[in-house]
Amino acid sequence: MTPGNWDKANAANDFVSMVYMRKDGTGLMHTTESGEVEAITMDDLHPYAVEVMESALQGKNTISKIFRSQALDEKIFVYAVPVFENGEVVGALAAGDTINIFTDATDGKTVMGGAGYLHLIADNGMFLVRSENTLVDEEMKNLYEGDVFSEQTKEEMRAALEKGESVCGEYTYEGNRMHFYMVPLDVNGWYLFCANKVGGLPLPWEML
Repeated sequence: MTPGNWDKANAANDFVSMVYMRKDGTGLMHTTESGEVEAITMDDLHPYAVEVMESALQGKNTISKIFRSQALDEKIFVYAVPVFENGEVVGALAAGDTINIFTDATDGKTVMGGAGYLHLIADNGMFLVRSENTLVDEEMKNLYEGDVFSEQTKEEMRAALEKGESVCGEYTYEGNRMHFYMVPLDVNGWYLFCANKVGGLPLPWEML
């Protein structure tokens, strides 16, 4: 990628913001909401955005963790790529996107014919994005809270997440017997948590 009319490119795509950062830590930001281009520095960016910008300035393609953007007042994550000129890294270009992409994916209506539920989970057990249609208590912020899962199941979850491995099992919630399956997405330690009622469509390990 080389420097160009990146602000026009942002206006023509679905990203909510784009930032071009020079190696000296100064740059420009364009948001589709305002349509304006403003001068910024690294200090104006969220720490998670700074992390990926610095990686991109080292020549790496990176993606940030989810964070709340003060400029947009919503949760986003950022892709960052190095910008080259004559074979040398001269800056970094980052594009911010909302978590709607995950919200759409976790909509229970699209999972297993409506019989399943998906959530996006961090490797510390925190819920990042919930399905709109869920059988998990909305007040539950972390997989390890409360008594939805047995202590043995919690330990199995914790061990798998620490190793970046998949894990499956069962739990009971408000009289509903549920299967669950957690699979790593290989991005920022994020996991996809899938659950369905026993008697619904089979989960992956049931089809082996």
